[in-house]
Amino acid sequence: MNILQSCLLVMVCFGLTTSYRIQAKSTYVAFYATLTKHQVLNGAKTVVYDKVYTNLGSGYNNKNGKFTAPEKGLYYFTSTLMAVHNKDLHIVMMKNKNVIGYGHDARGEAEMGSVNAVIELGKGDFVQIVHDARVGGQTIYGEGFCSFAGYLITKLSDRNSAEYVEIHLKSKLK
Repeated sequence: MNILQSCLLVMVCFGLTTSYRIQAKSTYVAFYATLTKHQVLNGAKTVVYDKVYTNLGSGYNNKNGKFTAPEKGLYYFTSTLMAVHNKDLHIVMMKNKNVIGYGHDARGEAEMGSVNAVIELGKGDFVQIVHDARVGGQTIYGEGFCSFAGYLITKLSDRNSAEYVEIHLKSKLK
């Protein structure tokens, strides 16, 4: 039972269903993008996933490769990576200017790597995939094999949602 169902149950028990309704505003935030062409990476170059399949909430920018959080929340991110044949590839997942995870694809035929994270973002924080500047130039494979995706798990606020509903219901009972 989710919080809205719990609130409606409480309202039915107190006979509030005809007078009061709780309006739930749904905001979906999710994106999925892939890389269509190989990209040569040097230094801390951002990987720009250009083919966008999903971009609910318009957080992902396929011109600069950054996801910018439209609201404060707990988010999940994942990125798959594959180097060109028989080469290494090192990438870094970053929140703003901070490293939050590393991904590596070792030499081999069609080997793949990934990097994943569950992190809290404030409104305006951004996440991007960049080349690991500690290594020399490398190439990330295109043709849809490499991807970057993420979604909002739950909104976060300064006030706990359940506490807010309880206070709101108590104020209506007075």
